[in-house]
Amino acid sequence: MFKQSGLNRRLEKERLVEQLTKKIEDLSPEMLFREVVERIKTDSANPIISDAEKRYNKQQRWVASWSNDVKSPSKIKEKITQEVEQYIASANYASGFSYNVEYGLFPSINSQLGARSERVARNNYDRFLSELEYDMGRDVIKDEIENNLESHKTYKNSEIVLIEKHQPIAQTKAIASYCRNEEDRDSLRRWLQKVVEADSRLRSKTDVLVANAVRRELKHARDEIQREQMQILFSPLAWEEYEISESERWKPGYEKIEEYASSVVVHVNDPFEFEGIASIERINTKTVLEETVQIVKNRIRSQIVKGLSALRKQERLVNSTYRD
Repeated sequence: MFKQSGLNRRLEKERLVEQLTKKIEDLSPEMLFREVVERIKTDSANPIISDAEKRYNKQQRWVASWSNDVKSPSKIKEKITQEVEQYIASANYASGFSYNVEYGLFPSINSQLGARSERVARNNYDRFLSELEYDMGRDVIKDEIENNLESHKTYKNSEIVLIEKHQPIAQTKAIASYCRNEEDRDSLRRWLQKVVEADSRLRSKTDVLVANAVRRELKHARDEIQREQMQILFSPLAWEEYEISESERWKPGYEKIEEYASSVVVHVNDPFEFEGIASIERINTKTVLEETVQIVKNRIRSQIVKGLSALRKQERLVNSTYRD
């Protein structure tokens, strides 16, 4: 009743008016004049139906705007059912009607309470996620990288791997945290899992929390690993990590310096081809972070540039001597 809109709603109302008029006609044993029937429609049936429609709309608006911070849909339904009955019995609901006819809660409104309860429960969880802070911890990220260095060689891959792994973990943790103190936490948890699986917006909220947590600590964790790799794998180049004097630092051989003598710009394409840069006999280059590789390249390059500078000084000195 009254759920249709537009033309269908108008036709439904006209049908109800006709039905009410017919009931009034049936109460009279004698024939009613057409004028009387029309007066019944105008003065009785139409106003009564319009009054009922106002009551229906008032109930529907109240239910649609009702909210609460209860978490469980079943408990929300109990509460909304109780409060809508109280509302219908209140003076606030009773005002504005022409006829003192008590309909109670319309069946079609009552049938909406379950869906409304679930919507309120979903909105409450949505609000919980909006206020949630998620922190993975730098040590957790560092441990995971160190346990699978090949998958985390590049920053981009590291970010993807960590986010994809921890998104479902975070979903489970968020739901468990939300349900922790509820009496019906098991049924609430199962219901929320289904809701989240079906709602990409709720999933994306937790996904964003995880992504932010990863990005907040990833660079710091990788920087720590990069420093450790420099100290353990490339100690001859680790003069910023250790206190190594200029004279004790690794230097490229004369042959390498001469290879770069004709270069306008010094590029180090494969740093692992340089002898003497490693602390250990064999390095698995797949497990060396890209940040470590870049630092190794930069320090090799800086030493080549210094070697080239020394070579050109010697060349100038020789050329000057011969001219003289």
